[in-house]
Amino acid sequence: MNWHRARELFIVIALGLVSNFIAAAVLRRFSPYLIMLACAGVTALYYLLATVIWKPLSIANHARIKGWYKSYNDAKPIVKKALSAASSIRMMTIASSAITSDERGEVLDILEGRARDGAGIKILILNPDSKWAADRLSELDSLKPGRFTPESARQKKFANLQTIIARNRALPSNKIKVRLYDARPIWRIYIIDDIALVSSYLSRKKGPESEHLILARGSDLFSTFERVFDTLWDSVETVEVVTTPEPAESEPPRS
Repeated sequence: MNWHRARELFIVIALGLVSNFIAAAVLRRFSPYLIMLACAGVTALYYLLATVIWKPLSIANHARIKGWYKSYNDAKPIVKKALSAASSIRMMTIASSAITSDERGEVLDILEGRARDGAGIKILILNPDSKWAADRLSELDSLKPGRFTPESARQKKFANLQTIIARNRALPSNKIKVRLYDARPIWRIYIIDDIALVSSYLSRKKGPESEHLILARGSDLFSTFERVFDTLWDSVETVEVVTTPEPAESEPPRS
């Protein structure tokens, strides 16, 4: 028997005896049956609490999970508060609409303000012309068919990208760095100083609609997502200028 099991057994026996002595004092009798009943009851209660409450809390504490949110909208107030005081910001997303279009560009305004104050900002966006962007659009189109055509979605992504680049060029030292990655989008990652907001891109949900976790620096999970971002960032070049894209070629009409 290892130390943890021995400790648990000792705790159960001790609690059973204590509860039995209390019962004996109240009932004015001491019975071996009460000892057995009290030990059994305390054991069941102990393991119930350990399984349902203590163990999950211990796992969350070890992973340094600071919050769980049903969607990005639920996590947004905390994210904006963290962004407003951040000195280092790394953001990885499929499209930049969460940055440029969120509540009339409030997130972009915050990023511009932090950049003017000297914060380092890196933004990774899925290349709108990549195969993976088209695949992701097909997944979302199955939810609401016909909402976006591939070309309109592509043009919108480029327009959002141009907005970020234009804001950056207006800054004294171009501190908002933007890069386009070309890989299957799996994670949505915001690393803001010593916390990370992460979620996954599920096939039947938009990114903001997925569950989000907030992790604190110091855990393996935080380090893993940090490595995911840094590896992709180092594999591509910074985008300095984005020109208005030509419409994608379409097949000629059949005669």
